[in-house]
Amino acid sequence: MPTYLPNTPENREGLIVIFAAVGVCWSATVLVFRLCGSLLRRNGLDAGDWTIVTLTCIGTSCSVAIFLAVKYGLGERNYLRNLSNDYSAAKALYASDLLYTFTLGFSKLATLQLISALSPDKRHKRVCYGLSAFIALWTIAAIFTIALRCNLAAPASDLTSVQCPSLFSRWAALESISLCSELMIFVITVVMIRDLQMSMKKKAMALAIFAVRLPVVIPIAFRLRYLHAAFVSDDYLFTVTGAILATQCALHYSVMSTSFFYLKPFLAAFNSNLGASTKLDTVVATRSSGRRDGSQSNSNSNNKSWHTAVQTAVQTVPPVQAERELEDLHRSNSVDSNAPIIWKTRSYRVDVEDEER
Repeated sequence: MPTYLPNTPENREGLIVIFAAVGVCWSATVLVFRLCGSLLRRNGLDAGDWTIVTLTCIGTSCSVAIFLAVKYGLGERNYLRNLSNDYSAAKALYASDLLYTFTLGFSKLATLQLISALSPDKRHKRVCYGLSAFIALWTIAAIFTIALRCNLAAPASDLTSVQCPSLFSRWAALESISLCSELMIFVITVVMIRDLQMSMKKKAMALAIFAVRLPVVIPIAFRLRYLHAAFVSDDYLFTVTGAILATQCALHYSVMSTSFFYLKPFLAAFNSNLGASTKLDTVVATRSSGRRDGSQSNSNSNNKSWHTAVQTAVQTVPPVQAERELEDLHRSNSVDSNAPIIWKTRSYRVDVEDEER
């Protein structure tokens, strides 16, 4: 007979495993859709795709650490579990905390990478680079802040406020900065989309996709609330259950949200003659292509000595005015690459009158 993990008021092992497993499945599913879309659109994977693959693997490793902690008694009351395994469970939680922090910071960097690639404005790019540097420093500082606890010899043993009084204050400070950075990322996208020449409907669609990262603040807020209750409890491995569930929600939602931007509805929002294009395979003609309207030529050729040949071409150019900025785009290989970038599609019509010989 198979052994099932219980889910009772005194034992939450089953609930923890379900949350973590569902999160892993959803992250993997979104990743598969992302990779399939990239393969169909570009016949290959780019650096952004491999970044999301790495991010998903790290997030999955965090959930694996939770599975290991459950094996050693996470989610059980202290009178139900083997207390000799508490330190093993604490080490698994310690590893999951570090992986969670790294995943959260890495997902922000992946989002900023996309925003920088989409925007043709050098000012937006500079802001993205600056915020990316700040988030990278925050991620490194957060990892060291959580890793170096009061007991440097055995940091994993510091679980409660009794053992390390400053532990909750550290988490509160780090998560507060994390939430502020999420708002800053959203503000950057609002400014970028505001400057685009496209319909309000498409602007709203693009903005809504970028806003999908904002709900991550909800599980993070619940995480802090449950962490505070766990730090003052005398049965940490049981009372931390709520914080673990909120952590898994924030972790996997943050991972999935980095792939939402590559779904077709989002890319289609930037495919506009007045706004931008992401170089989807829906362009009628290329920069150097043209076609002659033979029907009009034939009809006009019946007139005595003159006929009109109509040539139509579609040109795709970056929406920049200065030649220097255009040269910068060429140097960065953005023009000839398949990476997402905002383009302006310009159509023109040339009427040429030829004298019939």
